[in-house]
Amino acid sequence: MLWRLDDYQQPAFTFEEVRRWPKGQLDRFIELGLVCNGGMADATIYYDCEQHCEIGYDPETLPNGRVVVTHRCAHGCGLVVLEPERFRLWDIRFDGLAAMLASSLALAGRVEHVVPDTLALLGQHFGAGGPLDVFLARRLGDTGTIAHVAAAPRLARFSSPSRAALLRVALFLRQQ
Repeated sequence: MLWRLDDYQQPAFTFEEVRRWPKGQLDRFIELGLVCNGGMADATIYYDCEQHCEIGYDPETLPNGRVVVTHRCAHGCGLVVLEPERFRLWDIRFDGLAAMLASSLALAGRVEHVVPDTLALLGQHFGAGGPLDVFLARRLGDTGTIAHVAAAPRLARFSSPSRAALLRVALFLRQQ
């Protein structure tokens, strides 16, 4: 989930992925606030075809009132009829993931969204070296994200080495 959150513009799981999860997993993720209904994808991959046809979301209503998406496969599958549900997306909720991680790590304080959907202060961990602020960040390798993070008023309260270290990590990731 963390990889998906960081790697995609709109991090989401597809119907094809979710249907392979253990029974009840999607419901648990929804209850935990980790995912939510993300609407419909513009297209889906039809894995029952050896060539993995990409089928665009263009629903049509049949005379009996049933809504379907049809596709004429050029690779020998013939007419493919899909339920619109096959195009469903489940968005990953950055705020839900931040809250769950903060709770799981038993951090002090509360989650603070420094840059919405990009950088969250999860809380503080108290160790032998003193308090340590723990962050969850996504897309630090993007130039636009670096600018938002650098301009965040919340980070101005940190000592410059802490802020500089966070920005160095962001610059390093952008170069990868």
